[in-house]
Amino acid sequence: MLAPCSGGASCPTFLRFYINIEIAIEGEEADDFSNLAQRGVDLALGTGSIAGLPGHFARKICTFPWVACAAPQYLSDHGLPSTPSELKVHALVGFRSPVSKQLDSWVFRDPFNRQPVRHPPRPKHISDDPDSAWDMILAGLGIGYGPAFMGTTEWQDGRVVEVLHEWRAEEAPLYIVRLDKRHTPRRVELVQDFLAEMAHR
Repeated sequence: MLAPCSGGASCPTFLRFYINIEIAIEGEEADDFSNLAQRGVDLALGTGSIAGLPGHFARKICTFPWVACAAPQYLSDHGLPSTPSELKVHALVGFRSPVSKQLDSWVFRDPFNRQPVRHPPRPKHISDDPDSAWDMILAGLGIGYGPAFMGTTEWQDGRVVEVLHEWRAEEAPLYIVRLDKRHTPRRVELVQDFLAEMAHR
């Protein structure tokens, strides 16, 4: 299974129920659904489109927000931005794609005209590993941007809080993608049904 950051976090729970199924999880670009057959992949979890990829089947399991966030201590020390333009005076934690080598832009939505606002960050700290970037945010090194499902526990216990909530962009869809075979293996059906159930909890 290919999955973006934290995409395979629920797999240990699944494997406790289905001990005879083997799962190999590979971190991957959230938009890359190409060549699943050549890579020997049964399922991919991500946000991309399968347009232009014949022979693939996509199942939307949920939507989720991308959010700007920071540790409370950072905001206590440096203040809270009220608009995306104010991010330029803050230390930012950026994520660089390990495939394209490009920095991900931060996307917001203007609360007045509801139009998208794209902010190209100039990060003080950069990582091509989402877990490392998340650790820097938790350590209070700056404001970061990522999917809200990253670090569920840290959100719940208040170690990270959302920034620019009123500027939050529209939610993005999360898909399970597989090859569109006439006979889907039972193991694949079990995994995709489990992931869909977990997404709605």
